[in-house]
Formats: sequence, C-alpha cells, structure tokens
Amino acid sequence: MDEAHENFNRTASRSVAAGGGRFAAGGLEFSVLSCQYNELSPGLRVPEHEHPYYCLSFVERSSMRTSCDGVTVENRAGKRTLFFMPPAVSHACRFGEEETHWNLSVNFQIGGAHALEVNERIARRAEALGYEIPLSGEMAFLLREIRRQGMSEAPLSTELLSHLLAALLGVVMQQSFPEALEEVSGHEALRAEFRRDRLEAMKRAMWAMVRDSDPVRRLAECFELSPRHLNRIFRLGTGKSIKEYQNELRIASACDLLRNSALPISLVAEAVGFHRPGLFAAFFRKHLHCTPQEYRIHSE
Repeated sequence: MDEAHENFNRTASRSVAAGGGRFAAGGLEFSVLSCQYNELSPGLRVPEHEHPYYCLSFVERSSMRTSCDGVTVENRAGKRTLFFMPPAVSHACRFGEEETHWNLSVNFQIGGAHALEVNERIARRAEALGYEIPLSGEMAFLLREIRRQGMSEAPLSTELLSHLLAALLGVVMQQSFPEALEEVSGHEALRAEFRRDRLEAMKRAMWAMVRDSDPVRRLAECFELSPRHLNRIFRLGTGKSIKEYQNELRIASACDLLRNSALPISLVAEAVGFHRPGLFAAFFRKHLHCTPQEYRIHSE
C-alpha cells in the first residue's frame, strides 16, 4: 500500500479508537466505525453483499461500478460525486481495469431514539438519488482537510481528524438528506413500508437495532402489534425468531468490522450492542467457536 495511505489509516484508526467521529444531532447519535484508504487490484470484482453500516466513499483513482437493486452507479476519479450506501442494501462492485483503484471511505452508524424512522427515510432518499450524492464545495473542502490531517504527523492530527469527520457527516446529512433530520413524531415511513412488505420492513428495521437489548418490544411499538404476533409473523417468514435473527446480524456485523477495519475489539463489541468486551467474546465464541481476536488474525 502507498506509504501516505498507510500513514493516513494509522492516524484515522487512532482517532476512531479514541472516540473520534462521535456526535449527536437532532436526537440522533452518529458513530464513525472506520475511515480508511482502500487500494484494490485492477478489475477486481466483489460479489453481492450487504454492509451493517452506512458507507460513504470518494474515488480518487480509477473507477468503481456498483450494481444494487437494479441500479448501476459508476463513480470515477474526477467525478464530483460521493457513493452513499445505507445498511442492508445488497450490492456488487467491479473496479476499473486500467490501474489500482483508490478510494477514501467512511463507515458509520446512526443510533438514538428516532433511529428506526430516520434510517428508513435515509434509505428511501438514497435509493431515489441512485446511491450517489453531489460533492458540494463544503464536502470537497472537508475531504481535503481530512486527507491532510490524516497524513500529517502533527501531535493534534488525531483530534482534528475526529472533528473533521463529524463535520463531514453533518454536512452530508444537512445537504443531501435534510428531510431525514426533520422532527420525527412517529414511524410513518416504516409503517408505510410494513404495509407494502411486512417481512422486508422488519428486516430493514433490524439493521438499525443490532445494538438494541429488546428488539421485539421496539418493533412491536413501531408497527403497533403485540410482541407475540410480531414474532409469529417473523418466524413464519424466516423460520427464526426476531432475537435469533438479531444475533445473526450481530455476528455478521462483528465479522465485517473485524475483517475490514482496525477498530479495537472493545469498540467492535460496542458497535453490535455489547458494553462489556467479555460478554461479547463469550457470545462470539458460542457462535463461531473462536475469539474475536483469533477470527481477526485468521482473516488477514
């Protein structure tokens, strides 16, 4: 990997580990999980997959063609756009064949009391935008500063980088998803989706509830059904209980973060709803028969 990119990734990893990129706005809690440069081989194809988090990417070299839900998005160097992918959207990627691909990616979660409704609003708006948002002057400036601070060895770079990441996410939300930040008085968007496709609406909501200690109760409140009836609907459609499905999402999310980020295991645990690393390690071993650290080592 390019030496400057390695320096950036080290600085960004320290910033995230120190709690950088965490901020609250409008009753929502934003958490940056990783910020890193990716270098990918020419012509690389990534089969269809989903992320348990939001992914914001800026292509600096070569190109990236992404297919998702019948939409094809092409991001390339010099194009003033950002690729924006919400959680739980199946997509496949193909990278340009002419040279090694470079992109700068920020992966983050949105939590808080109104996260279920807000995440649904963002997902619908992102689909309408074709999973691509214009790169405004403010966004371009913040990206330049993020690169500069990440590649700097100055003592305050880590702290400054955390503020810049928070500012970038704030600008992206305000400029591209202003309706998602409007006052939330209920769960109108989620209920509309539930009326159209009950099972899909429940699955999408679950991605925002990976960290929730009582997903059945929250879903029941959201969709105005009894917990027992809701669980019965879900089990008929999937063969699993809501809690079993949440555990699968927690494992998939944890594995993704262990493979694709340098996030400390304590923060991986927190990202999937465990505030005590020991409980997370026991949960992980129960499902995969190894510790999170062993999984990370074997995945390298």
